[in-house]
Amino acid sequence: MDQLLLDLFAQEIRSAVTNYYKEDSVHFRFNWWDKDYDVVEVDQSEKGHILEFTHDGKKQQFPYIIKFTIQPQKDKSLGTDTITFGVQQDAELKPNIKMLSYGNQDPKDNQ
Repeated sequence: MDQLLLDLFAQEIRSAVTNYYKEDSVHFRFNWWDKDYDVVEVDQSEKGHILEFTHDGKKQQFPYIIKFTIQPQKDKSLGTDTITFGVQQDAELKPNIKMLSYGNQDPKDNQ
């Protein structure tokens, strides 16, 4: 399931990294062996568990929130980044993906 989500979100992840670092030369990898986090985390709204996220200054509800943890690099490690997306469906049941947050933990903070 993780690999499927990575394939489906590849362009959104790439765009988020490029926008955050303001350059195309930053690439990233996934650390599947790190025990401190999951590379892909999915949370789903259910009865009694509605996912709300403040986006653009207003609370929005999302049926799914998907978080990816990556390790960006350019000549060296740039730390560990967490990118969070909200997924909704439009009237035609097509997914509408919104990047909700981008967080960076510097490599020196990982030690």
